[in-house]
Amino acid sequence: MGQKVNSLGLRLGINKKWDSKWYAERDYEKVLHQDVKIREFLIKSTEKENLMVRKCVIKHSLNQTFIFLHTYGIESDSIKIKLPIMEKVLTKLMGHEVTLNHINLIGLDSTYLKIIGKISKKLNSFTTRKYFTSGLRVLNTVTLSGSAALLTTFLVNELSKSQRHSQFLDFIKKAIPIFMAIRPNIKGIRIQVSGRLNGSDRKKVDWFKEGQIPLHSLKSKVDYSSSTAFTVYGACGVKVWICSK
Repeated sequence: MGQKVNSLGLRLGINKKWDSKWYAERDYEKVLHQDVKIREFLIKSTEKENLMVRKCVIKHSLNQTFIFLHTYGIESDSIKIKLPIMEKVLTKLMGHEVTLNHINLIGLDSTYLKIIGKISKKLNSFTTRKYFTSGLRVLNTVTLSGSAALLTTFLVNELSKSQRHSQFLDFIKKAIPIFMAIRPNIKGIRIQVSGRLNGSDRKKVDWFKEGQIPLHSLKSKVDYSSSTAFTVYGACGVKVWICSK
């Protein structure tokens, strides 16, 4: 059961909350499609500013909508100008007042520099890679927040750029156990990547597991996310499970 059902949907109402918080007696379909359009618009707009969306919470009241956009990335001056414009566009789309609250997770850990300094010494063979610094920053935030969506987005972005997937995946496999040893709040992480990795003639499934991921237990706090990386060799599926204590 736990292997075949979406881990988030299975735990809704038990230890997971809905990202859309509203109630509708008649226009349920209309409000649902509005939420889909809002998320698509926000994700595309923030991706252009090199920000990764971790979560988008939407709350509808009678004549007002509150949106809490959780992102990760270095904020540029253009995104600060763009946020009020995005709020006005959503107000026109909804037909009533929309309040957009932007929450950036990049400054979540104040001890980041000390931790990265220790970890970088254990990963000397990857220091020349372009994804080294950004990868450590992302994994540091992922192990703090327990966000599978953030890790999935990072994996998809890097797999789409690189042609040697095995080197990047080796870096992730070696870095995750080091971060988990520092962060006791993470019980386990599982990553599965499938497709023509490294340009192989046939589809391969490469997966990595560190710690425990009890998918059969509803009490376990499991965060799940899946996405598709469009590489030069074709589409590659990415799935991530993160179990928090």
